[in-house]
Amino acid sequence: MIAVRPYRAGDLIDIEPSNVTSRIAGAALVVKASGWHALRSNSIGGDVPKECQRYYQILTVLKGGRRWPNIHSHTCELLSSGDEKEK
Repeated sequence: MIAVRPYRAGDLIDIEPSNVTSRIAGAALVVKASGWHALRSNSIGGDVPKECQRYYQILTVLKGGRRWPNIHSHTCELLSSGDEKEK
């Protein structure tokens, strides 16, 4: 899934189970989020050129009292925004 907006610290997300995330699948709290990355072998951080349709962020999440780095946002879904203005 490609997020409509970038994930931010404080967002509650649902991590989909996969070969990489099966141990931490389920609800987790975003504590750090990178800029956008293009889905290609030489992915870039920050703004993605308009011709790039697919992108993701690299997240650090908190689950079960432990921080988990390097979670890719295309394996997640937003459950609740950490931004009070959006509620």
